[in-house]
Amino acid sequence: MNTEQFDGHTPGPWYLNTPDPDPARTVRFISDVCTDLLGATDADARLIAAAPDLLAEVKRLRDLVDFAIAVIDSNHCYMGEEAQADLLKHLRGEDE
Repeated sequence: MNTEQFDGHTPGPWYLNTPDPDPARTVRFISDVCTDLLGATDADARLIAAAPDLLAEVKRLRDLVDFAIAVIDSNHCYMGEEAQADLLKHLRGEDE
């Protein structure tokens, strides 16, 4: 999947521009619109509303995989203690 096609999307969380932005109200709105237009379900609406978070998670996981590959490659498939510690720290998100 080419995630660049989503560059410039509106960051989440998505909500209706109301005096009291309520994520549940946003999901209901998406569900109503999508049901009318596409026959979508409430689960579809929740998935659509979660799109910004899902995209961010895909990008984070890709970065982790790229980092792991680089660490393994740089150590010729042997991971010393320091490399293992660095990889575990990164995979656990402790370096952010």
